[in-house]
Amino acid sequence: MEIGERSKPNGEFHLMVAAPGGYALLARIDSSGGGELIGEPVTFDVGEGDTTGVEVTVRHGGSISGVVVIEGTSDPKILSKLSQVSLYGSYKEVRSTMAGLPIFSIIPNTNVNADGGFRIGGLRAGKIVFAVEQLPDTRGLTVARIEYNDAARNEIEIGPGEQVTGARVILNYYTHTLRGELKIVGGAPPPGLRFIAVARKVDHPLQTLPTAEVDARGQFVFEYMAPGEYEIRVIPIPAANGERLDPQTMQLISSFRASAVVTGDNSQLGALVVDLSRKEGAR
Repeated sequence: MEIGERSKPNGEFHLMVAAPGGYALLARIDSSGGGELIGEPVTFDVGEGDTTGVEVTVRHGGSISGVVVIEGTSDPKILSKLSQVSLYGSYKEVRSTMAGLPIFSIIPNTNVNADGGFRIGGLRAGKIVFAVEQLPDTRGLTVARIEYNDAARNEIEIGPGEQVTGARVILNYYTHTLRGELKIVGGAPPPGLRFIAVARKVDHPLQTLPTAEVDARGQFVFEYMAPGEYEIRVIPIPAANGERLDPQTMQLISSFRASAVVTGDNSQLGALVVDLSRKEGAR
């Protein structure tokens, strides 16, 4: 459950909580007036009465700036996509202040300039990886590596308030496809249930997750895939007016995995088998 309220000019705030228990509080800064500031999270317990004296510290965050480069092609149509790239970051190690409550994992997008320059501010300390938002005009562009301090790496580590400059984010352009098939055994899913296939790159799990619609025959095709090893799963999507799945069945379906290696165009996954007769937890 999330609750929130804009603070007063002197920093005071007052939140109404639904029930006693443990809470995590994080100040989100209005990007129109203080995008470089970050709020440090605090945890507190609420009893039967009012809780007072909770203090949230806000300070200047760090930043990463540099240039984005498209590598491995001289096609002007692809190179011209640079000014349309929307770059975002994720903290490699998702931090949390309460069990089961992940916070500050995604960093807001930043648009790349026509000359490739970029800057992302308001960052907390940690290891940050980059990815390209898969917009229609930039599909196929994938972060291949980051170059910083004369070394190639998968992430950049930033300290509290540190201003990192001179980073080079290298993009490659890929149009590989991966075809697969979903087979459901051990029972029949509710009528109207749809499935979305999701691919996670094993060596870069925080990259954008490619998705593909599973058709009525169980076939699906991922497009614009980069070479590498992937883990594939499916997510059930109930029909708007159809029968709802219970949470245990939803979790069971999403727990099945299949592995695939993309090496070029028209790579084949084979079948991802979902066994509805198996109890949740049996893999």
